[in-house]
Amino acid sequence: MFSDPVLNSGDSPILAESSVEVPLVLLHVAIEKDLPFIADLFKKEVVTAGDLDASLKGFAEMFASFRGSNTSYAFMLWLGKVPLFEIELHLANKQDTLRQDFPPEDHDYNISMMPGNFGHAEFFVYVLGFQLCLDYFWNLPDIKRIIAPVYAGPHEDEHTRLFTETGMTLSLKRSNPRDPELYVLSRPV
Repeated sequence: MFSDPVLNSGDSPILAESSVEVPLVLLHVAIEKDLPFIADLFKKEVVTAGDLDASLKGFAEMFASFRGSNTSYAFMLWLGKVPLFEIELHLANKQDTLRQDFPPEDHDYNISMMPGNFGHAEFFVYVLGFQLCLDYFWNLPDIKRIIAPVYAGPHEDEHTRLFTETGMTLSLKRSNPRDPELYVLSRPV
C-alpha cells in the first residue's frame, strides 16, 4: 500500500492513485527536477530576476534541509508527467502560528500548497491528488491534526473547495484581509 519515502530520482513513488486515466504520483521534491515548476510559480509574485534567483536558492536550501526531518516535508504531486502542485507539511509551533487567535496544539501540522494552475486537469483530479496526500500524511504517526490556511487571492476559491471536498472544515474565518481562513482535519479514528 505505502512505500517508504523516496527522493524523486526515478525511484518508486511514495504513493500513487490509479483510478484516473493517467496516474497521480506523490513524490518528495527533487530540487533539480522540480525547481523549474516552482520558479514558474514565483515569477508571478517576484518582481526582479535577482529576487527570483535568491528565492529559488532559498527554496533549494530549504528543501535540502527537509531530508531526514521529522517535522517538515515537501512533496510534488504529478499527473503523469505534469506537475499539479507542490505541498509542504510542517510541525506547527507556538512561535510560528498562522493566526495569533488560533494557537496550535501538540502534533498539529500546517500545510502549504502551491498549485501551478488549477486548470491543468479537471478539478476532481486535484481533489483525488490532495486526498492522496492526506492518506500519506496520516501514515506519519506524529500527526494528529492538519491545518490548512486559505489566504485571500487568486486561488482562494479553489483552495476552499479543495479543502472542503476532502473533509476539512472551516475552523476560523478571516477577521482581517491579511489573515488566512483556517481549515482543519483531525486524524481519522
